[in-house]
Amino acid sequence: MSKIVLPNGFQVDEEQVRSIFSLDPHVTPSKQVELFFNSVDLRDGQQATSYSPEVNEAVDFAISMVRFGVNGIEAGNAAASDSEQTEQRKIRAIAEQVGSMELPRKSKYGVHPRITSLARLFHDDVVSALQSVQEAPNRGVHAYMAHSEIQFPYKYNGLRKIYNMNSKDFEEFIEKVVLPTIDSEFKHIKDTDPECHIRYSPEDWTRTRPEIAMKVILKAVECGANCINLPDTLGVGNPFVATVAVQQIRKMLDEYGFQHVTIAWHGHNDTTMAVANTMGAILGGAREIDTTFLGTGERCGNTATEGTVHMLDTQHPFLEQALDAKITDTLVRNRLVETSNKCAYTFRVEMPDQLPISGRQAYEVGSGGHQASQVEGEADGKKTIYLPTDPETYGTSVRYVIRPESGRGGLKQLMRNMNLPFGEDDLTKFARRMKQICDKHRSDLRQEEVAEYIYYPTVIEITGGPFVTDVAIHEDKSVTLTIHDGSAIEAKKQTGGAIDATIQALRKIIPSVDIDKTRGAMKHVDRGEGSKSSDVARARITNGITVTMHAEHTDTERAGVLAVISAFNAMHAREKYEAKISESASD
Repeated sequence: MSKIVLPNGFQVDEEQVRSIFSLDPHVTPSKQVELFFNSVDLRDGQQATSYSPEVNEAVDFAISMVRFGVNGIEAGNAAASDSEQTEQRKIRAIAEQVGSMELPRKSKYGVHPRITSLARLFHDDVVSALQSVQEAPNRGVHAYMAHSEIQFPYKYNGLRKIYNMNSKDFEEFIEKVVLPTIDSEFKHIKDTDPECHIRYSPEDWTRTRPEIAMKVILKAVECGANCINLPDTLGVGNPFVATVAVQQIRKMLDEYGFQHVTIAWHGHNDTTMAVANTMGAILGGAREIDTTFLGTGERCGNTATEGTVHMLDTQHPFLEQALDAKITDTLVRNRLVETSNKCAYTFRVEMPDQLPISGRQAYEVGSGGHQASQVEGEADGKKTIYLPTDPETYGTSVRYVIRPESGRGGLKQLMRNMNLPFGEDDLTKFARRMKQICDKHRSDLRQEEVAEYIYYPTVIEITGGPFVTDVAIHEDKSVTLTIHDGSAIEAKKQTGGAIDATIQALRKIIPSVDIDKTRGAMKHVDRGEGSKSSDVARARITNGITVTMHAEHTDTERAGVLAVISAFNAMHAREKYEAKISESASD
């Protein structure tokens, strides 16, 4: 039978290729596989962010991750501490305050999350890592060393001196440096803390010769490694390499009597295949997977937690058929978006718009035809007509985005989602204004913009126009409001100038109205050379319902007055409109 040689040197029979794609959808899984989610946010993910969280912030984020259900937290690299020992303090605090928490669901991997420190396979690093995790009931050291011919000549000068190795011969490096170091450092870990979980990573594994990788891995498990982590350090692997190579390592470990040793996968997203490679590794036998929320990480990032969860949920029939096993995990999915937001806050980064599940666009439906079908499906109880999964599973919801391509079906559903009342007979008027605004803006409208630019102006039109039609601001900052019937209402200046006077005048119309002046803060807008600059004011008004509107004017104070009046007119029109709808319904 012919062989296929994979990019990293592993060979596979053509029969293996065919077997992956010849699945029987009617087969019932005969066993169960539990996946272990290991967060590397506070180590790998932190490397790529401009903000390093304070110890208390890191602990708070770690607590959120455990509540979400991650089995392990790689809390940092203890040896990478600055002069204030920040990394060590962070890891110790997480070990003490988070390590004793219980996972939200039962796991064969333990009741408590595993708290781990990364460590280069240098003695001082290993000692620091061990010390930093001691307070965690379930603790570990994640040791690593690079074994690829590409990387080794430019690293480990200190170790070469210790072992009296002067050349840069690769084979000699493996025999004289790597294997003895694994032996001595793993012995130290076992002697110091027999309960400590040992994870070992052959760094740059996807660019390491298979026979070298096998030799080093076998040495690591012989010396006590509980888990072999396979890092695609530069993101150059592919799903097929991951599947076949992991299969071969699993087979070797089993043949040598190391069935208890777990295989983990650590991916990077340099070729945008991190999640696909994770899927390939799971098919090959990996049961631990390293991920980061938002996919944060060096260069193009690590395997995103959100994408991995979505892959598992959309591909589970295929995965379970291929593995002949039911796949489980400890994740509480309706906490996913909440935890993603916590990550964004912790590292002071923006949530990627197109991030699966948690990103702003993840569950957006914007095309008119798609919106109409999605709306019809939801009415029938089916939420995945134009969505890959039900967003409520993850603690979020569908977002109907208004854009030039949108239709009245999407607008209708969006107004429902926003609790904006409307009559079916008026939908044409709302849709007509939507087209006018979209043609003008040529960009997506957020929900609050739909209310301000489409809904309230249409409601004002339907109910006969604005209640307050004009305002005069006098020299003493008193104001005169002109009402739609031609009458006038006056109010003198109080302590806050014309804006306060306007509020007092409006309260003569509706005494219970509450206007939040803190939302009337000014925003300066420069219109460019040859144009007058202006200020934008925003006002929020409440009377059973809350309405926020804005106004723009070259005079700062007048902008504030107009914003307050605009919000009042919108609220007043909505109250009239709701009464009209109720009256029509009763008829």
